Order: sequence, then C-alpha cells, then structure tokens
Amino acid sequence: MPRSIFNARLVINGLGISVKLVTAVEPRQVSFRLLHASDRVPVRQRMVHPVTGEEVAHESAQKGIALPHGMVVLRDEELVELEPTASRDLEVLRFVATTQLDHPWYVRPYYLSPHDPDDAQAYFALARALAAESKQGIVRWTMRKKPYRGALRAVGDHLALITLRSAAEVVATDALPELSWPAPSIQELAMARQLVEMLEGELDLEQFHDRYAEQVIALAEAKAEGKTTPLPTAKPEPAPPPSLADALAASITRLQEQDVA
Repeated sequence: MPRSIFNARLVINGLGISVKLVTAVEPRQVSFRLLHASDRVPVRQRMVHPVTGEEVAHESAQKGIALPHGMVVLRDEELVELEPTASRDLEVLRFVATTQLDHPWYVRPYYLSPHDPDDAQAYFALARALAAESKQGIVRWTMRKKPYRGALRAVGDHLALITLRSAAEVVATDALPELSWPAPSIQELAMARQLVEMLEGELDLEQFHDRYAEQVIALAEAKAEGKTTPLPTAKPEPAPPPSLADALAASITRLQEQDVA
C-alpha cells in the first residue's frame, strides 16, 4: 500500500492547495543478509581504524570532506547552521513544457493526494490544466532538513511530484567525447525505421518483472522446504555482435517469419 510521508501545501502564486506526499514506488529488491559461515548468525558491520584495526565508537567519528589540498573536518554545530528553514510549502516557481526536462534529471516519483476536501476541486482542476497544456511545474521544498527540487506533472486525473537532480549532477550530452562516426547510410536508416514499425505495439506492463528477484525467492523457498536445487548450467560465451545492417536484417527476417507463422 502507498504510504503518506509528508503533509504539505502546494503554493502557486499565493494560492495554497492542501496535499499529501504519497509514495509512488515501493522497491522490492532482494535483500541479502551476511551470515557467519559456521553458525549462520548475522554478522554486524563496525567502524574500525584503518591502521590499528581497533573499533571506533560513533561519538569518536567526525564528518569530513576531501578537498584538493586535504581533508576538512566539519562540526555538527556548523552544519546545523546551514540547514534550510523548515516549511510545509511546496512552492511552484514556474511552469514549463514537459519536454524541457530529459530523463537524467528525474530521481524518484511521488503522488500528490488532495488532503483537504475544500481544496479537491482546485487540485483536480490543476491536474487537468497541466495535462491539457502539456506543462509541468518546477517546485522547491524542504523535507526532513533537506532542500529538494521537483517536477509537478499530471498523471491521469492526479498530480505527481518527481524529485530532480541538481544541475551539478547531470552530465550534458555535449560533454561526451567527440568521435568521428560515419553517418548511417540510407539503407541502414530505412531498415531501422522498418524494425521500429514492426515492433510497434501497446505497452505491456507484465514485461516489467524482476525475474532475478523472483528466481532468488523461489530458490530460497525451495531450499527452506528441503527440495533439491540443481545448479544452473554455465552460460556460453556470447558471439561477437554483428554489424548494424546484419543485425537489422536478421531481426526483420525473424519478425516476418513469426508474422507468417
């Protein structure tokens, strides 16, 4: 079930809409525990001095940042002074086209749920307006002593808020190394378009399963029940990849044969 993690007020040019920040994803990755080999007791991780090997108590550790000229220690009381002012406001700074942010900017999605029945009409009106205009809001807020930036978007009749990375984290495509690659030929472009058209279809969310996690859980349950679990056979080494033209031609031929069958 989705969890409400933050009660807030969406502020747009002085207008406030009472909302709740609700989890939009629930990570379900396989979580391994490290066990002692002889008695299977979970082992604990501790901080140790890298030279003496002695355990370091938590109160004896300090926070530091490595700079080009050396390590700088920052005290807790100094960091407290830099904490942003606590607030329940999700401040919309501006509205921009949904195409103005690429996927590298996005971090984690949340839903915004209307909190006060008196604000419900304004909430759903905003969601419909964003969808109709293909716009998204750029939002800033503070949560748990940390500043955030986010993109406010319409998802169906509701609103979603996706946290954004800072500008220093996102690598622009013009920073990629310049390489002298030949332009694709007319034949390669035509084959690529044909392949895209042949694979075009409806989105199937059933394909979004974590097969590895499912197999790990099944393996663990089988071992818990005392069932034998044969080891998988070794996977063969992959063959060298074909050229783009050969790969496209083979893919198109294979799809055509499946269509005939």
